[in-house]
Amino acid sequence: MTIQLLDIVLYSHDGRLRTLHLRSGEVNVITGASKTGKSALVDIVDYCFGSGTCRVPEGPIRRSVSWFGIRLRLSDGEAFVARRCPDAKLNSSEDCFVEIAQDVSIPTSGTLRQTTNTKGLISLMNGWSGIEDNVHVPPAGQTRLPLTANIRHALAFCFQPQDEIIRRQQLFHDTGDTFFAQALKDSFPYFLGAVDDDYVRKREELRRLREQLRSYERQLAELSALRGEGLSKADGLISQARDLGFTDVRPDSWVTIVEELRKLARTPLANIDESAASGTEVF
Repeated sequence: MTIQLLDIVLYSHDGRLRTLHLRSGEVNVITGASKTGKSALVDIVDYCFGSGTCRVPEGPIRRSVSWFGIRLRLSDGEAFVARRCPDAKLNSSEDCFVEIAQDVSIPTSGTLRQTTNTKGLISLMNGWSGIEDNVHVPPAGQTRLPLTANIRHALAFCFQPQDEIIRRQQLFHDTGDTFFAQALKDSFPYFLGAVDDDYVRKREELRRLREQLRSYERQLAELSALRGEGLSKADGLISQARDLGFTDVRPDSWVTIVEELRKLARTPLANIDESAASGTEVF
């Protein structure tokens, strides 16, 4: 599945909007004078894709824009996503607007409202891009938590601002952040296709079976401990029974001890009463 960017839309506080149209399936070159906001386009698209921080620089754009929006072409239909520009003192906003249809027109500013939050937006975009349920479990001994690849990781292969292009030590977007770089390494096999959904399902089944095996091993250890104590008690009961003349068997295994004790348990009470009447100690 693919997602293609059709339009980038900026909404002003007074209801006006400015739209940058892109040609689908073609290379789009955006030109213009210096300091006109070209570099902010990547940050605007990134923000509309659920970024936790609005990286659009403070300045005329942040002061003039109330909502950032993008229109997308999906594998089946189109979608329009808008996100409220955060206040000057905030890093982001949870107000996200999403509209999905076969053909989506750019809405007016008056129709924009919160229909979901960033978590819901990322979940929707995962589905649009074909990212299925997955999980990366770090090797034993690692302290980092299991990781689920999502659309935010996929964007690292799509964006590359000018200040990242010139860095020889950095290949993918945002990998200057050590934690994100590690997350990208963990999720890379999934995006490469080396880890498919069936593998994820089988690994989860293996994890469940291992937990079940450990549970059975604990139960077996408990039963073995109980059996060890029970064997000494059973030997004592057999010895008392021999002393009372109820049996002359000397069992040599746990199975024969249990069988003999069961046989003694079925001994008629009359035999025990006669022993008690004669003053013999019974067990």
